[in-house]
Parts: sequence; structure tokens; C-alpha cells
Amino acid sequence: MKKGSPADRAFPTLQHGDAILSIDDQPIAGKSKQELIDLFKGRPGSQVALEIRRKEGMDVQEYTLRLTREP
Repeated sequence: MKKGSPADRAFPTLQHGDAILSIDDQPIAGKSKQELIDLFKGRPGSQVALEIRRKEGMDVQEYTLRLTREP
């Protein structure tokens, strides 16, 4: 992500190389760009959960990141 971009401001804890596996428990594999956008959208102030896979050296971690949707 480009520093200072909308994605950088929205997801400051994501790092280059992170893989998003699911959005609100919906796997993203095989989904279109529009389907992914629709999964991200929601009521302002509501939570969105992203399941992330991060490779750190030889280790791979999976964790859930919870964010609050902005207006």
C-alpha cells in the first residue's frame, strides 16, 4: 500500500505482502472485485473482520483484524 493512501489510512496494521483470506468470515477466493467491495461496505461505525495471513521469515501467521467502518 502506498503510504498516506486511503487503504493505508483505513488499514494501518496491514503490511506489504499480507494476504486477506476472508472478510467477515466470507472467503475471498474466486470473488470478483465488485464482490470484495460489497463485502467491505457496511453501516458506518460497524465492525469488519479481516482474516489475514502474514509471512514473517519462515513463519506464517494467521490472525483476525477488526476495524470500524468509517462514514
